[in-house]
Amino acid sequence: MRDRLFVYGTLKRGQESPLREMMSRLATFVSEATINGKLYKVSYYPGLFLSASAENVVHGEVFEVHDDELLHELDLYEGIDAALSTPYEYRREMVDVRLHDQSTARVWAYLYN
Repeated sequence: MRDRLFVYGTLKRGQESPLREMMSRLATFVSEATINGKLYKVSYYPGLFLSASAENVVHGEVFEVHDDELLHELDLYEGIDAALSTPYEYRREMVDVRLHDQSTARVWAYLYN
């Protein structure tokens, strides 16, 4: 099974960001999705924090990744690079999301540190 990725903010369809064009070539939209969490405005972009509360819901989208190059480029875009000092601004983790059809999926997501 290919990797799946939950995106929110500047990486969603219809948004403009340096990696949207790359995502359109190397990933396929699967479903709208939600995750228990909160978005905070970090700068001109959001940061996702997970929440145990069902009242805190973040809406996003799930994509199926066709090429590992995309995850590598997204890691660099999100500031996750072994050459950089830690802690990084974001971290990529496996999380559970609820898809549009109400099923759940385990996917990658970028969480704010």
